[in-house]
Amino acid sequence: MTAAIGERPLGVVVLEAEGKNYTPLMMGDYAGSTHWESTASTVTLASPSKAIVGKSRWLLRMIVAAAGHARNHREAEEWPGVTVRAGRRVVAGGLGLAQLAYGSTRPHWRGLYTVQARLRVVGEDPLDHLFQQGELRTTRYTLATMGKGPQERAAKTPLKPGSARLWVRVLRRPLPGTLSLETPCGRVDLNALDELVAGLTLASLRILGLGMGANRGFGRFNLDTETLNVKVKAGSSKSEEGTVLDYL
Repeated sequence: MTAAIGERPLGVVVLEAEGKNYTPLMMGDYAGSTHWESTASTVTLASPSKAIVGKSRWLLRMIVAAAGHARNHREAEEWPGVTVRAGRRVVAGGLGLAQLAYGSTRPHWRGLYTVQARLRVVGEDPLDHLFQQGELRTTRYTLATMGKGPQERAAKTPLKPGSARLWVRVLRRPLPGTLSLETPCGRVDLNALDELVAGLTLASLRILGLGMGANRGFGRFNLDTETLNVKVKAGSSKSEEGTVLDYL
């Protein structure tokens, strides 16, 4: 799930990270949409939190398949079949790790984790002048801006490495004491799940990226724990509150 910036943290803070792009970043998503805030200096991606969730989920499915637990997309989404119980009552059954973590419509489940994210442009020197001088030519940028007006061209101008700063927070919903997560092999270890989701978030930003052209190497973010203030807080809360209704 995703959440808006500025919302009061409701749950266990699993990850807080802030870092900069280490490859050029093109604003927009695969459809080329962008979002402008009140001033041009704060142009942002349309919904970075939604992109992070989608790519983290995709990465988790690939890990499940690579481990030999699934032969296709659907099996990877539904493995290993987690049952959520409130006492003797089954709240949700047959959930895969991806569904448990990020939500599902069939079966209906709101998901354990919420991602908040915000991106700001902090540099003043994008790469556009190099395109104008013919020193740097990128087919992806040329195709994305072909026939577009000056404003849209400016919005999609690749930003040089280090000129965009991304802030990310991952929250886990508080679990009521009556709620249990069970698999055919035993109960789910929440601390291990927290660490997995935190790792997926960092990996998706570092190797899959954000924005347009991400599949071509654009929009990668380096959130190194030693240099860019990453705090993994898996299992940091000993007292959790909530009701079963929070998950329906």
